[in-house]
Amino acid sequence: MKQLAILITIIAACSSSWSCSGSEKVAPKPELSTEQELRNLLFGSDQACKTDETCHGAVCDAGQCVGVLLASEPWLQKRIATKVADRLRKDETLKNAAMTLLAAGLTQEHSNQAQKARTIPLLEELRVLPLLELLAQNKAKALATQAALALCRLGHNSVLSQCLALTENDDLTIATEAIDAIAQSGSSESLTVLLEILNPDLDRMLVRASLEALEMLKDPRSIRPLVRFLSESPDYLKDTTARTLRQVTNVRLGQSTQDWRAWVESNNPPSPPPHVLRSSNSTKILGIPEP
Repeated sequence: MKQLAILITIIAACSSSWSCSGSEKVAPKPELSTEQELRNLLFGSDQACKTDETCHGAVCDAGQCVGVLLASEPWLQKRIATKVADRLRKDETLKNAAMTLLAAGLTQEHSNQAQKARTIPLLEELRVLPLLELLAQNKAKALATQAALALCRLGHNSVLSQCLALTENDDLTIATEAIDAIAQSGSSESLTVLLEILNPDLDRMLVRASLEALEMLKDPRSIRPLVRFLSESPDYLKDTTARTLRQVTNVRLGQSTQDWRAWVESNNPPSPPPHVLRSSNSTKILGIPEP
């Protein structure tokens, strides 16, 4: 009953479309009620601030305390999600009230899509899979994509095929996010997917994302393909490729393909999984219309 009373109080203060702006002036208090703290966590407040520590439950940005649902930039959403998730983990009552309110908003078909998207970093941080799965099925493609990427990063197998498809998305920003998500997923298919992208004819953003993901995985089965790619890669990727090899092998060699081949010959790293390099689409790259 207490949790329901909290929810009713907050919903009364905020519209059904999450239009609450936190504009009501609230004097700073050493201790906040659960209702007010939850309001601040989600919607922020007009409280002036210099640091996060001077904000009651929100993050200080440009002198204002910002909440989860009003953070516009992805980097700020992530920063807020990390802090708010830490606070909610320490208070089960507050966490349950927050999840109940968020679920109410996410199930409203016509509620603000941007604010729905801003919940994703927090839901990912707290591993709230049911709500992320709900968003991954949303009719809004951009919203469903971001939820699927979050689930993929959490290793949720139900969206693996969707995430794999996103690595070939025409939007390179989404494709690189998907590459990173695949690497974080812990899937047995991760290495194969990343190795297939090591084609110097592909866009540099994709290849660089794959190299950085391989650096994160540190799987010794990637060594032989990386040495091969070092010999074929354009000059602007050789430094990144050599750095990836150094991270995977913990060997301090440079960009010399001959030196790396000699190291492979002496140390015999494991063979990579079967993979076929992804082909480039010159029609898309050059903008030539299909016949």
